[in-house]
Amino acid sequence: MEALLEPMTLLFIVLVSVSFLLCTLSPLLYSSFVATRQRPVLPRRILFVTVVTAFSYGLFSFLSFVVGLPVQAYVVFIAPQLEFSGHYFGEPLVSAARFVLRFWWLWVGPVLLALSVVVTRYLAKRWSRIVAQLDV
Repeated sequence: MEALLEPMTLLFIVLVSVSFLLCTLSPLLYSSFVATRQRPVLPRRILFVTVVTAFSYGLFSFLSFVVGLPVQAYVVFIAPQLEFSGHYFGEPLVSAARFVLRFWWLWVGPVLLALSVVVTRYLAKRWSRIVAQLDV
């Protein structure tokens, strides 16, 4: 029986899938790594991992809505009206916006990876003072 995919193609698909999974889980994985490896040890490590993970995913969702909603509204409502009236000169902009909106899932992994590094570094420096203010 002949294989559907060549072994190198299958290996590439598996590597891309695993890297995408690791990138989307990077807020959880990277903050856990920092919480267990940083010296001096962070107080309330589980709370740190939870806060960093929630903040990273929340910031990603917020940025997705802040960028995606106006672009989608422009592409769906404004660009067709401008094109119909003959005052439309933004075809490259609409093409780029449609590309980004169609393949948004390609950006999830790298953006989450970058956000997890930034948020973890930002909160790790301040975490002892944050926990001290909690009085728990």
